[in-house]
Amino acid sequence: LISEWQAVQHEIASKVHILDDEKGEDQVGPFPASSLNGAAADDNDGCAKSTSTSTSSGGSERFYSLPLNVNGGKNDLYGGVDVSFAPAPTDDCDGQSTSISSSNKGDDMAVAVYVIIRRKDTAGTATASAPIDISSKLNNNNKSSRKEQPQLHDDILSRNYELIYSDYIRYELTVPYVSTYLAFREIDPLQKLVRRQLEQYPQYTPRAILVDGNGILHPRRAGIACFLGVRTGIPTIGVGKKLCCVEEDWSSVEAEDRICMGLNEAAGLVASVLPADAGVQRTDEDGALLVGKQKDMLIVDNKTLRFDCRSSPNSDECTPCPTESVAKLVPFCSGYTVYLQSSSGNVLGAVLVGHGGKSGHRRGIASAKPIYISVGYEMSLQTAIRLCAELSDFRIPEPVRVADLFGRKLIREDVSSKRIACRTAEKGST
Repeated sequence: LISEWQAVQHEIASKVHILDDEKGEDQVGPFPASSLNGAAADDNDGCAKSTSTSTSSGGSERFYSLPLNVNGGKNDLYGGVDVSFAPAPTDDCDGQSTSISSSNKGDDMAVAVYVIIRRKDTAGTATASAPIDISSKLNNNNKSSRKEQPQLHDDILSRNYELIYSDYIRYELTVPYVSTYLAFREIDPLQKLVRRQLEQYPQYTPRAILVDGNGILHPRRAGIACFLGVRTGIPTIGVGKKLCCVEEDWSSVEAEDRICMGLNEAAGLVASVLPADAGVQRTDEDGALLVGKQKDMLIVDNKTLRFDCRSSPNSDECTPCPTESVAKLVPFCSGYTVYLQSSSGNVLGAVLVGHGGKSGHRRGIASAKPIYISVGYEMSLQTAIRLCAELSDFRIPEPVRVADLFGRKLIREDVSSKRIACRTAEKGST
């Protein structure tokens, strides 16, 4: 089975089309415009090196700023997909195993969710038309179904977005969980959801679909975002919550440490280059300080993360606290990103941290926890990074966050219904 799966993954990888990053004109700001390949050239030992020579502008060739202007206004639609899994079953009706699983190791039931959202205009105005909930329409047309269908309530969405379309499929898991083969467990219902929207509501086809999972940041360059993009023809972006260690040398612990070090250096440089009043502070209705989107740009670190070459550790050097570094950085920009590079020199994805904080809620602060972004299909990595930053009011980009929360809501309601039925059956047997 594994060999068959690998053959399918290699076929998917061969069909993935990655667009080239834009060069030059979009890389502006207090740091020199320099491409990834130019500033992160390989030195004699094959390691990605940074050039930190100071310039007349006071910046460094290691860092450059990347404006966030790809959202294209309020009319752009973006999709998000996620699969939620039921918790592991318990022996009695009052079992407390109620946490929703994303590890694929729980019960044999799952819910695949597909949502399409749109950012409201600057005045916070939504469109006049009501959102389409196709799953409810399908269930309402089924006369044998008497159960009221769950709705995606507004309390799940950030106040800056409106729901355009939602759909979901409950399904039974028949494929075992095997690490790095997640797509075979989730792709069929997700593909069905997207194709149903394309056939019945093509006017709502999103500009891109953000997938809870990886794209080419995968051992065989074929994560679930690649599967969905290749099979539907829609551009896709992989959004990982954890680093997928695609090579033996990769370490999530080391990655976090090196991200923190780079983030701290970027924060110090930005603070020294930009004037003290460059950041614009905002407060909510209660007067609480919000560390939100101050400058529509990202700070890009050209010192790529590459794990097959390591500098000698300095025992006296302490890893800076990411929360403190993010707090220093966010008054001046909307996040920090650094590229992930394989031992062969290929850029497979990027880390994004210090983003979010645009919800308008008290908890809407920039994230000190990174996300891992990779191209799925018909997308450049630079555009994928910019879209994820632009669509993040919290740590997770809003399309994926909404799909995830809606799926968890559906699973909770299913678990609750099963417990009620179980207790009813127990009472009837006494």
